[in-house]
Amino acid sequence: MIQFIKHPCGDQIFKLSEGIAVITVQYVNAKDKYKWNALLRASENKHTEIAKSLIEGKADINAKDSYGWTALIRASYVGDIEIVRALVEAGADDNIKRYNDSALKLATEKKHTEIIDILLEAGATQ
Repeated sequence: MIQFIKHPCGDQIFKLSEGIAVITVQYVNAKDKYKWNALLRASENKHTEIAKSLIEGKADINAKDSYGWTALIRASYVGDIEIVRALVEAGADDNIKRYNDSALKLATEKKHTEIIDILLEAGATQ
C-alpha cells in the first residue's frame, strides 16, 4: 500500500508496503523535498504494479526530481522491463536527459538489452 504520511520534519513521504497502490487523485503527483513523486519511487524500487496503477491514475510520467531523474530514466537504469514498457506505452518522453544521461544511454551502460530494444522501437535516439 502507498500511504502519504506527514513526516515530523514536515515533508510528505510515501510509504510502500504489500504491493497495493492507494493514493487519492489530489496526491498522485505530490513531491517530497527532493521532488520525488510516487511514480519515481515505484520505478526506483521496481514496484511494477504500483507504477502501472500510478500511470493509469494519470501520474506525471515525465516528472523530474531535483537531479533530473524521470521514472523512465530510473526504470531503465535499474532494469525494470515492465515499468519501462508501461511508461513508453503511456507516452513517456524517451529522449529526456539527466545531465548527459538518457534512458537509452543508461540502459546501454547497464547492458539491459530488452530495455534498449523497447526504447529504440519507441524512437529513442539519444
